[in-house]
Amino acid sequence: MKEKLIVIATVVAHPGKEEQLREALLGLVSFAKTEPGFVQYDLHVSLERPGEFVFYEIWEDEQSLELHNNTESMKSFGARAGQWIQSVTLNKCKRVS
Repeated sequence: MKEKLIVIATVVAHPGKEEQLREALLGLVSFAKTEPGFVQYDLHVSLERPGEFVFYEIWEDEQSLELHNNTESMKSFGARAGQWIQSVTLNKCKRVS
């Protein structure tokens, strides 16, 4: 059985833009669940740093993640929400057996 790709994506809002970014990120969740290769796509917010959002994602493979990152929805999100984002960190992981 092929191992799934796990992604931890951390998105930090510019101060004062937390709510706008939160709403925009929530819109990505419903869309991602319709994409090929989707397994799991959950959005969390830090309790200590309210402007820090964390996605826990599971994709069938690297190709599925690439497709997700290059959809019109993701491009549109970047164009609209990029002004609210201070930083993005993406960590690709695999399960330790």
